[in-house]
Amino acid sequence: MAENPFKNKQSNQEKLEVRVEIAKSDDWMVCKELRVIMCKGDDAEMFGITREGREEIIKEEEAESENEWKEKLSGDSAFGVLAWSDSKPIGIGLAKRREEKGDWYIYSGYVKPDSRGGVGKKILATRLEEIQRRGGKKVMLGVKATNATSISIAESFGFKKVEYAENKEGFYMELEDVNAPEVIKKINEVLNAG
Repeated sequence: MAENPFKNKQSNQEKLEVRVEIAKSDDWMVCKELRVIMCKGDDAEMFGITREGREEIIKEEEAESENEWKEKLSGDSAFGVLAWSDSKPIGIGLAKRREEKGDWYIYSGYVKPDSRGGVGKKILATRLEEIQRRGGKKVMLGVKATNATSISIAESFGFKKVEYAENKEGFYMELEDVNAPEVIKKINEVLNAG
């Protein structure tokens, strides 16, 4: 069986001190660099980036301008979060409001391989907390069917599978109410964990 790319490779080391916060528009370059790392990484396929399409996606990511990134990180309908270990960026997560659907869509959740082990949960919890703060209710995400770790994390917050993607390699998951008491409890549990 192949090694789980999401397994924390630091299990024998001291636990990382991690800070997860809402990204500022001035963080655009850090966010862009993490997205490019995600697309180039050995586990990029876990995020739906195929070997065949990888070069094209990397070119697109590298070509995105400062203004395009600042738009993803600011305003009423979009934001990002960054995870830091000391002053080093180790993870990212983005979210946007889908006006036509009236819900929020979270995407691009990524943690560097050597920093995994709970950081992904904190990135998701921080995004959900911010969506609550912005008055959101329903939240959607897409996940590759073989990405068991991401599926498990989403399910732990109450996300349910709702439909397969067109290519059938992944599916969409939905959290009906980000303000439900059990979701709030889970968010607080994750964000207040040592």
